[in-house]
Amino acid sequence: MASLDEYGCRIGPGEGMAARFGSVVAMVPSWQPGQRAVLEQILDVVERAGDQRAPGRALSRQLAGLLTYEDPAGVPTFAAFAQAEDGLAVFVHGDLDVAVTRSGEDELVSGRHVATWVDRIVDEPIDFVAVAAEGAGTRELDERLDLRAGIVPAGSLLLAAAPARAPSEPGPVAQPAGKVARAKTTLDGAAEDLGQVRGGLVDAEAAGAAPVSQEETSSFRTIALRGVTLDEPRAPLPIGGEPPADQPAVAPPLGLLLFDDGTTFSLDGEVVVGREPDGDPRVASGDAQPLVVTDTERSVSRLHLRIVLQGGAVELIDLRSANGTAIRRPRDSAWHPLTPGAATTISPDTEVRLGNRTFMFTAQGQARGR
Repeated sequence: MASLDEYGCRIGPGEGMAARFGSVVAMVPSWQPGQRAVLEQILDVVERAGDQRAPGRALSRQLAGLLTYEDPAGVPTFAAFAQAEDGLAVFVHGDLDVAVTRSGEDELVSGRHVATWVDRIVDEPIDFVAVAAEGAGTRELDERLDLRAGIVPAGSLLLAAAPARAPSEPGPVAQPAGKVARAKTTLDGAAEDLGQVRGGLVDAEAAGAAPVSQEETSSFRTIALRGVTLDEPRAPLPIGGEPPADQPAVAPPLGLLLFDDGTTFSLDGEVVVGREPDGDPRVASGDAQPLVVTDTERSVSRLHLRIVLQGGAVELIDLRSANGTAIRRPRDSAWHPLTPGAATTISPDTEVRLGNRTFMFTAQGQARGR
């Protein structure tokens, strides 16, 4: 199949989001706050797959493995497309239709009347792929609104082969007349069951991820990172002493987070840790600070860990990250994984592992003496 790089990706306004990474495109028409954790995992899988050549079948199996163990109510409606060796892989979950136009004829891939999800390999040549919320159309999509890389707000999406031209009958996605023959599934010929897929998901993604530079290589990123990055460590807040007369008194930090690369972060309030923590609503509202962790291997999720201060206690909450969070308590040689979504209290000198990155929590008194 022709590379997806040769397709325009027109987007329309809406309350969802569209994502494009390399040869992978995803569309989420809308989502609920309770679905954010799974949405982040889906985007992680999509972004990693974008580094691979013809990742269509692998992407579909990884998405299937991810959704197998999730509560359907916690999974947003979405569609994903990826280049495959023998066509275009289409994966649809939820109440959504995807219309594929080939040589003037339409094929519908719909998730509306299935218990789980639908995946297909659509033969080339492909002229258009349209996906939109019910009642929405793609007629108004301007070819100049072309998403080349990154994530943007969107409510509809149209993949158009170059040279870009309007569909013969654009508009709301509709059921084509006649019976549609069953297309090839991305799981045809696969020996592994979904349990095996889930078990090997992290290793498969890590093996397929290409190293990235410290600076963002894409010229189009819509997620603005603010706060503190570990490449630019924040100086610890002063411990002890009196504040200047023209400044209000500030409570001293509870302690420090000492990272594996020698950087430190003063812990004086709630923190969201990850590659892109600004995506968390607590950070957006100002209730939590963002702590950006640079990870070239992408083992750290966009939203990975939440650190909460409860009185004098420190609690960790894994935000359903792809690779999980584990802790090693003082005088304990074993790592213990955290239960996603559950709060775990830690003591000073506890080590915390996020994917391939680690840090240690050091209490205020200990930090002063070091």
